[in-house]
Amino acid sequence: MVAEISWTKHNIILTKCKDSQERRFYILATKCLGWTKNVLLHQIESKAFENYLLGQQLARCHHDSWFQHLTYHTHMGANASNEWLEPVTDEVYNELK
Repeated sequence: MVAEISWTKHNIILTKCKDSQERRFYILATKCLGWTKNVLLHQIESKAFENYLLGQQLARCHHDSWFQHLTYHTHMGANASNEWLEPVTDEVYNELK
């Protein structure tokens, strides 16, 4: 994974994240989502890893409830906004593959 994101991004992750699981999260997210250096810094400062873990715990607690809805950021910075995604059945999801 070392060669898959820039050394600058690795350095940011290594200096700002002390836990190996947290580091792995940010390395994978940077690689898969194509985060720039500034987006990576914003995600770390916004505690994206902790929010991800919290979301995982809540999803296990509220699997079949209204809390199942997902949100993602459509814009970063001063004009940030969220888009809500409705849960779909396995049948609908499989049709999208």
